[in-house]
Amino acid sequence: SGEKIIKEDIPRFSNLHAIKNWRRKLYNSWIQDNEPFELDNNRWNSVTHYYQASKFKENNPDYYSSFTAGSGSALSKNVDLAKAAGSTNGKHNGKIIRPKEITIDPTFYGKRKDKVLEEALYAKFSQIPEMKYLLLETKDALLHHYKKGSKPIINEQLMLIRENLKPI
Repeated sequence: SGEKIIKEDIPRFSNLHAIKNWRRKLYNSWIQDNEPFELDNNRWNSVTHYYQASKFKENNPDYYSSFTAGSGSALSKNVDLAKAAGSTNGKHNGKIIRPKEITIDPTFYGKRKDKVLEEALYAKFSQIPEMKYLLLETKDALLHHYKKGSKPIINEQLMLIRENLKPI
């Protein structure tokens, strides 16, 4: 996976080894079984769901709501569908899943997108005890996002949230 750890540090991170799929759980697309987080008076199955929904919050609030865990919609249960619905073309596997008249809010890609992501990450890791424990167990490790075929990207937001969640 491209991770590097010096031999002396292995014991410091041994608690992570006991958490199944701990790396995947750090991802925005992870759905924690039956444990949605709350944000904007709604429950969300993943950070991705909230992020994609937020693209429609101002101009299409009903469509925004279809991403919530409480809606029970296909969008609310499937991360790939949510990503596709929030994409510029609204297609999943070549099929249009977002009505053409529903467009992404023009203000989303300004300053709002970063704030939306930060709020969702904070909600996930502060409200779900297992997620908080997991993030704190990464200690002071440099957290990267790995994507096949691309260079790893340092996940600054996740490390900042980890810092803010540390007990005083």
